[in-house]
Amino acid sequence: MSQCSRLSHVVAVAVLAMSLPGASYAAAPGFPAKPVRIVVGWPPGGLADIASRTVAEQLAALWKQPVIVDNRAGASGAIAADFVARSPADGYTLLAIMPDHVILRAVQPKPAGSPNADFAPVSQLGIAPLLVMVNPKVGVETIQDLVALAKRKPNALTYATPGAASMHHLSQALLNSQTGVQMMHIPYKGGAPAMMDAIGGVVDMTLGSPAQSLAYVQSGKLKALAVTSSKRSALLPEIPTVSETVLPGFAAGLWVGVLAPAGTPDALVRQIGADIRKVMTQSSVRSKLQEQGVDVVASTPEQFSAFMREEEVRWTEVVKKAGVTAN
Repeated sequence: MSQCSRLSHVVAVAVLAMSLPGASYAAAPGFPAKPVRIVVGWPPGGLADIASRTVAEQLAALWKQPVIVDNRAGASGAIAADFVARSPADGYTLLAIMPDHVILRAVQPKPAGSPNADFAPVSQLGIAPLLVMVNPKVGVETIQDLVALAKRKPNALTYATPGAASMHHLSQALLNSQTGVQMMHIPYKGGAPAMMDAIGGVVDMTLGSPAQSLAYVQSGKLKALAVTSSKRSALLPEIPTVSETVLPGFAAGLWVGVLAPAGTPDALVRQIGADIRKVMTQSSVRSKLQEQGVDVVASTPEQFSAFMREEEVRWTEVVKKAGVTAN
């Protein structure tokens, strides 16, 4: 489909959506009349936390009400998700999610339902690539060199990730599968210890966000070989993508989005989503997130819902092919 055709299709879908019952963008009367909470399932300082705090600050100014970021870390975001799913569907408790939200379903699927079953998608905030990095002692200069070495020595190379079934794990598993190589996965409890052991040579390689990895790459403690996104990172523009080197069309990475509890009135979901898109398109917000290696998306509820369904299908297939488990 040409770019023009795609644009026409998007416009047609948007027009149709606005004509459907309940699709009004009219503001919910008096919302918000009290503080709003964004629950984040990871500790302060991570991608989801940074994106949520950036949005919360601007929403608070727009709404003239406090917007509180509530970190409830644990179980790859499941603790926070369970809390929000049980919260009143009134727009005052929102959930910030990352790919784990759909990956967990692929690893530990429920009998029925979808990643949207307990929630109403509001907006995808942004995306960030992962950097494929090696300890300099591995002796490779490019991602092509790494693939060639892995083919010569099956299961000899080790790669560290923040945990089993993390996006880091699945991205490398997908890369390995599509290039026909085998490596040994070493899961850690968090990105920091995985990074430190790659620097120390305990493991051969790891993956991390550009913002997390920048200082180590610039100091020479780790060598960046490629980024997993479809385009190069603004923080490290000299590093090629996997797609332009060894696997045309390859794209994977981290993303952050916002959900509301299922049953939240459609007009309210749309109002919150529209306000999020309004603040996300501010140049100051874009600049702040780009400094963290995050590209702003700011999608509609329909776009985010479709994206989540596509992610679940995609990573469920990777999980099955690679035999990934949460343990």
